Amino acid sequence: MQTGTTTVKNNTITALINILHNILNVIKPLHINKLFII
Repeated sequence: MQTGTTTVKNNTITALINILHNILNVIKPLHINKLFII
């Protein structure tokens, strides 16, 4: 049971990290465009 819970926790952490990376990839170009517009 402990190994199963740890793997689930690791999977959720990796999923959250992937989501954060996707959000950053979307936000970074917007910030770059704003800087160039300014």
